[in-house]
Amino acid sequence: MTKIIQNLVRILVAIVVILVCYILYFNFSPGAFFSNCPFFSNMIIVSSLFLFILLYFFFLKQRITFLEIFIHEFTHMTITLMGFRKIYSFSVSKTEGLVYKSGKMGFLELLAPYCIPILPLFFMLIFYIADIRYQQYIVFFIAISYLMYLLRSISQFSFNQDDIQRGGKLFSLVFVLGINLIFLLFFIHFFCGEIQSFFKLFNIDNIQKALTL
Repeated sequence: MTKIIQNLVRILVAIVVILVCYILYFNFSPGAFFSNCPFFSNMIIVSSLFLFILLYFFFLKQRITFLEIFIHEFTHMTITLMGFRKIYSFSVSKTEGLVYKSGKMGFLELLAPYCIPILPLFFMLIFYIADIRYQQYIVFFIAISYLMYLLRSISQFSFNQDDIQRGGKLFSLVFVLGINLIFLLFFIHFFCGEIQSFFKLFNIDNIQKALTL
């Protein structure tokens, strides 16, 4: 009975995620949006991000394994603590990481490292509480950490991963892709200085337009 309820919850969550992604897709106009965005029209910024991608795959990836495993396990731990669960131990090495906690791990805790960019969100929090003089520098850290998160998630996501198998392969794929799409549009709006426009995509009129087609 418990297994049936878990599967029904996962189906419902997957439907909600797909629905949210559809509403975003319906209401987001990339052509008009990017043409008015100074962040993505700045060739220095775009070139720097492209160079970081090359740097990551050809130099950094093998040298920051410990950091990536730490962030992975730290994300597990953070989501577990947000669910008011106890953490008994947290350990990380260059080859693996472990988080011992109370209770059984839910699907959000399992899949969080693949779909929740915790480090960029942390820098974003600093951005909003920091003095305006430092915000332009913090944006740089947000951009680099989010790009590193995307590259790490792409390289780590595999159906052979224990987290993915325990979460269910099909559900994990839908959930991770959907949540990442939502965060991608969220950060695009942030970098373009249009964070309020992101939330306006979910106003009643836009939802009704999307659902009445």
